[in-house]
Amino acid sequence: MQEHVRVTVDRDTLAVGGSLRARMSWQHPKVPQGVRLELGWETEGRGDTDRAVVQRHAVGPEHGQIPSHLEAVLTVPPDAPVSYDGQLIRVRWWVRGVVDLRLARDPVDEVAVLVTPAVVPG
Repeated sequence: MQEHVRVTVDRDTLAVGGSLRARMSWQHPKVPQGVRLELGWETEGRGDTDRAVVQRHAVGPEHGQIPSHLEAVLTVPPDAPVSYDGQLIRVRWWVRGVVDLRLARDPVDEVAVLVTPAVVPG
């Protein structure tokens, strides 16, 4: 059995406060300790880097057999930073799927998403 992890999202652009539906499928010869979908951001560029997982949907052995497919609605918090790609700094958002293996490298897949400012009704 070959290993793979695949993450897909129903939209790759959303506003602060908005949600997306993420799906993850995985296959691995080892039985994982758990699987999870995460929505997060990180900074790149000059100075200190920062990173945060703002929402996580995880399934572990306490839920019974770990499914080979996982689906979750993930929401960008209202106070979250927006995506930014400047000359000195970059704020990058992602949805990441992780298969948590014991004593092994965790297989990961990641999809980039663009987070825009919230639309103010007016």
